[in-house]
Amino acid sequence: MHGKGTTFMPSSYEYKDTSTRSLYGIFYYRLVQKDYDGASSKSKVVKVKLNNEDTFRLKSISPNPVLNDQINVEIYCPDIIQADIRVVNLGGSQIIRKKGNLSQGINKINLNLSEAGAGLHYVVVLFSNGKRQSKHFVIVK
Repeated sequence: MHGKGTTFMPSSYEYKDTSTRSLYGIFYYRLVQKDYDGASSKSKVVKVKLNNEDTFRLKSISPNPVLNDQINVEIYCPDIIQADIRVVNLGGSQIIRKKGNLSQGINKINLNLSEAGAGLHYVVVLFSNGKRQSKHFVIVK
């Protein structure tokens, strides 16, 4: 972005980082100021922790690893929405598919994994607004 030149008045700038795909996590930023004469200076690194509760997200899968045939999935929704919840194995084969409405807030869903074999699996949530979230878990038998 372009600066405002030499001034003794305070200036404010704004930049929206569109490179982050997530609205939660830890991000690090640093500003670099370049003068017209080519000189530059860097600010200290700033850590920004985002935990935006305004986004749909797959919060947790427990227990992990799975020792019996049940897992609990927690999904946060800021609004009521339809979702397609799937469990797939490492090869991409679908083991479970559950469709329905999720309510506002934390949704706790219990899934029976008796048809799944041991190994690495994924819970994939496809929200009707086009968002997609996934997390992995391990089944030990």
